[in-house]
Amino acid sequence: MDLSVTFCDIKLKNPLIAGSADNSRSLSQFRKLAEAGLAAVVLKSLTDVEALQNRNMARFRCLNGNLRAWKTGEDKGAFYSRGGSMLSVGEWKASLTEIEPIAADHGVALIGNICASRQENWRAFALMMEDAGLPAIELNLGNPHYGASDKPLGARIAQSEELLADIIGTACSSVSIPVIAKLSPQVSDIVRLSKIAAAAGAAALTVAHRFQGFMIDIENREPISKHLYGYGGPWLVPIALGYVYKIASEFSIPVCGSGGVRRWEDVMQFIMAGASTVQMTSSLMLETPEIVPDILFGIREFLKKHDDQCLQNLVGSALGKAGCDDRMPDEARLFVRDPSACRQCARKPCIDACFFDAVTRTSDGAVEISNTCTACGLCRQFCPFEDVLELSTAPSEEGRKLK
Repeated sequence: MDLSVTFCDIKLKNPLIAGSADNSRSLSQFRKLAEAGLAAVVLKSLTDVEALQNRNMARFRCLNGNLRAWKTGEDKGAFYSRGGSMLSVGEWKASLTEIEPIAADHGVALIGNICASRQENWRAFALMMEDAGLPAIELNLGNPHYGASDKPLGARIAQSEELLADIIGTACSSVSIPVIAKLSPQVSDIVRLSKIAAAAGAAALTVAHRFQGFMIDIENREPISKHLYGYGGPWLVPIALGYVYKIASEFSIPVCGSGGVRRWEDVMQFIMAGASTVQMTSSLMLETPEIVPDILFGIREFLKKHDDQCLQNLVGSALGKAGCDDRMPDEARLFVRDPSACRQCARKPCIDACFFDAVTRTSDGAVEISNTCTACGLCRQFCPFEDVLELSTAPSEEGRKLK
């Protein structure tokens, strides 16, 4: 099975890219990413803002499904953080010298990342990265941690059409290597801004960064921080997928999907929605890079199951197709296939799940569904049995026999 993809004219061994984060800044941590099998790593952001170079600024909070502080053994529901420090020019050069041999040994592409506050430094940093031999540069135009600068930074740039075009244009006109724009999700129209980014010269888009979030310690009646933190996690996958799908449906530009990815199924959804590659960031920090081989194995098994030899051929394969729910006729409703199963269910959660009063209990302990059914399907999810409720325009022959 061929998992290789081409992104910004760079041939990658698979679609998995480690997003810019603290787990790529040290030699030992970078080695774990490279050895895990990732195709590329976006380096920690290079910045000219001294406050963002403070090593002690990182604050990480992993949250469970109830958005409370996560503890070992619980499911992880979200990641809430004030990102770690970015790099000065000296730190960036020293780090690159250390990690380049490891990247070369493992076939890992290195992508630069810039988060500058001054126009001249978007140009200078881009030139420095091209001169260092990097094959591409990502512009951090979505960073939610921009309170440390009195000049537009991160998401503030993505939220301004003029600034966005100006900064992307400056970087792109300075170098000959591809420039990728990483956008903020907190914008009014991400498709419009994506088109502006492309018109300004962006070779590709990373969609998207984390949201801004805010939490309060109710016991002490104070905020966790007076500044907004970055908020992401697996809940973000459908939102980020929607952005990627809309962009890919509107116009042609290479897209790197980003937001909550932690399973091989997430990766396949982004690929089919139109993304050529997928960034993983929080999941690599919270689950460790050990999840990468499992994800790659899952993708290979999926391709094998469907007799697809090349992953690249599946990019955008869901675009333009009618959805499963869209194909169901408006006159469809639910039918009870097996009343005997209903009689075994004492609680009947399907009744409470119906907001249209279409599900009622019969005298013999089963349930019946009236013509007021809207076929929303919620009762099927509440039903403790498989295939007891049938969604169609008429009951199947098998269902009639069971009755």
